[in-house]
Amino acid sequence: MSTDKITFLTNWHATPYHAPLYLAQSLGYFNNEGIKVALLEPNDPSDVTEIIGSGKVDLGFKAMIHTLAAAARGFPVQSIGSLLNEPFTGVVYLTSSGITPDFTTLKGKKIGYVGEFGKIQLDELTAHYGMSPDDYQAVRVGMNVTRSIITGEIDAGIGLENVQMVELEEWLVSQNRSRDEVKMLRIDELAQLGCCCFCSILYIGNNAFIEKNPEKVRAFLRASKRATDFVLACPDKAWEMFCNFKPTMNTAVNRKIFERSFAYFSPDLQNVRRDWEKVTRYGKRLGVLDEGFTPNYTNEYLEWSLEQESGDPTADQKRMMALQEDVKQHGGFKRLETMSGKTVVGAAAPAALSHFHPGNKNAKMATKEIPIMPDPTDDEALALFKTIEEQFPSNTLGDDKWYLVLLAAMVGGGQYSFVPLLYKELIKRPEYQTSEQRQALMRRIRETMVKLVPIVGVCKPLDAIFCVDEVTAPEDKDYSFSREGWQCDEANSQRGSSWLGKLYKHNLNNINDVFESHKDFGWISREITYGLYLSDHSILDGIETELVVLSGIMIQNLPRETAWHIRASRRLGISQEDVETLHQNVEDVASFCNLRLHKLPRALDIEPEV
Repeated sequence: MSTDKITFLTNWHATPYHAPLYLAQSLGYFNNEGIKVALLEPNDPSDVTEIIGSGKVDLGFKAMIHTLAAAARGFPVQSIGSLLNEPFTGVVYLTSSGITPDFTTLKGKKIGYVGEFGKIQLDELTAHYGMSPDDYQAVRVGMNVTRSIITGEIDAGIGLENVQMVELEEWLVSQNRSRDEVKMLRIDELAQLGCCCFCSILYIGNNAFIEKNPEKVRAFLRASKRATDFVLACPDKAWEMFCNFKPTMNTAVNRKIFERSFAYFSPDLQNVRRDWEKVTRYGKRLGVLDEGFTPNYTNEYLEWSLEQESGDPTADQKRMMALQEDVKQHGGFKRLETMSGKTVVGAAAPAALSHFHPGNKNAKMATKEIPIMPDPTDDEALALFKTIEEQFPSNTLGDDKWYLVLLAAMVGGGQYSFVPLLYKELIKRPEYQTSEQRQALMRRIRETMVKLVPIVGVCKPLDAIFCVDEVTAPEDKDYSFSREGWQCDEANSQRGSSWLGKLYKHNLNNINDVFESHKDFGWISREITYGLYLSDHSILDGIETELVVLSGIMIQNLPRETAWHIRASRRLGISQEDVETLHQNVEDVASFCNLRLHKLPRALDIEPEV
């Protein structure tokens, strides 16, 4: 069975440094480029190049040396870009193991490695230091190096400075030991390579797929570059959004891995010629590449200007060591950046900050700037509209209510300028082809804004009304006045109190106890919020009103009021499953608005109170 989706296989289960890939998916960057991408994770990282080479998967992640070795074995794969540049890689150990910076102290030790190539590296190094493969015990542990060191299965293992070393450091801290007990014998130094580029993580692809689909490849890389720019410009926000998309990432250790990976992200995704030449020579030295082997990489599909190669890569390595040590001790996001031919230390990537800062689109910045988040695009908004409509529980709540949730959350989240776009999309539909139908739609939009006033304040709903009025045809404008003749009288008070009682029931007593010493708020709540606004169901019925209220509250990350209205929604008959789906709808809007919803309870948490 064929598919029009691009299939992408990662080099292991979701990992913090995979953030640009997953963000390109979750933020709709792939959709904006007109491509669909299915993200896959392997059970065995050693299978990745074989699976891609066989044509069963189109693209994926793999280290440089493995990409070279795969082509040497006849698998038709090539690198089309870089994710991580030169992460420090080596034999990771604890000082308590008896191993020291002297490589020969590995004699008699159990050394773990991931796959076949790791064993080849170790054997070559032992020969270089006057040892033989019989002088140590090789143990294939796959991706379980950290666990195997902790359990004592191995004394040391091949790992990355930004992954396995971090995991071991944090384990030591949990044992009241110093994180400085973790050490690394760097393979690039042991083998005198001059760079750690053999473990650079690459975007690779099947040759036939690349040849047949050059525009899809370019679109994929454009989306990946855009996501990388976002990560480099706004790493805190990017991490938060990655964790929202992949909740398993949301641990303290993974956060530290992300911080330690930050300096290695390739800002322009290029395959660095010097690195490929060095690693190709290293592969030939190891005997995994023939003497006539030509490196299998291209920058053909990168459509932007590529940075010049560093003039002093050896010095950069030393600066990178110092930078990573600082991040290890203090945390945060720092990078080495080039400016005027020199390498400098920065708190975030100048290229990315230039990209996102509207006043500095081309110039490099040497000082730290506060990144300004890019405004969402119309394409991103349209993708959001589609997502909300598809996910909204229409079967149980009706197919004419999804846009109320979207309107309330989007306006409450500050993106009221997209209300006209939503309106224009809605009036294309068959149910809004007459002036009367469009006027009725406008009444529902306006009533949503009116009901938002006591929830989010008057300014955002008012601005939304002004925005949508600009695109409303004269014959479609609605001049009705739903609250004409309204009085703050006993009838209004009774209506507000009745609706309050239906939503809050016995819980209202606790709220009224607080209002006894804050009578102004009690009066506003009863007479205005509920009497004037929320108990009027002449245009939006009770369920629709509660959808607006719940969404408008959730988008503000208000835990107390969210709990009240999750409970109220359940009391009105909305199922627990549907309330959870509505919560997810609002989270999608929050991501669009670049907001964090980390304080809110879930429907399951509130269920005992219903």
